[in-house]
Amino acid sequence: SEKIWVQPECLTERLAYVFHQLRFVNLSNMPEGYDLTWTLFILKAAPNLKELYMSVWDHLCEMKTDAKERKSLSYSENKGAEWESSAIAFQHQSLVTLAIFGFRARDYMMNYVRRVMETAVNLKAVFLYDRLTCDKCRSILSRFPPKWKQDCVEKFITNGIKSSAIMQFQTIAI
Repeated sequence: SEKIWVQPECLTERLAYVFHQLRFVNLSNMPEGYDLTWTLFILKAAPNLKELYMSVWDHLCEMKTDAKERKSLSYSENKGAEWESSAIAFQHQSLVTLAIFGFRARDYMMNYVRRVMETAVNLKAVFLYDRLTCDKCRSILSRFPPKWKQDCVEKFITNGIKSSAIMQFQTIAI
């Protein structure tokens, strides 16, 4: 379980060799509110990928909001990665599981799940989990869709696409 940093880029021969071997990817601590479609380059570059896990989480109790402190720690002012998706119509044959921890019923997340479901033609399961919390930020109100809204969210995501994937909404008991 080696950790690596990646930057969306054109698929080089060297990068293709490394990504071709991937079967499992865990993207952790993706910031909330940013476009997630850049991560599709991983699907395109990793044709044998079976499972994609992602945690989308702004750990509010640990966020650095002071501008001077952020600058001293060399935090980026970049608001998110951009990826010119030349792969609008590509299909991924191997991905069977997508799991997102910290799911919100927000357009950017629902559109991302929809895009993965369209791309991964053999997807079997989509697991959408509530956010992860620690003792310090547990009191912050959850924005996970309540049970009565989950059917509407699922219909929005799957409307007009062909996918046999089962979608499950899960809360996390810690």
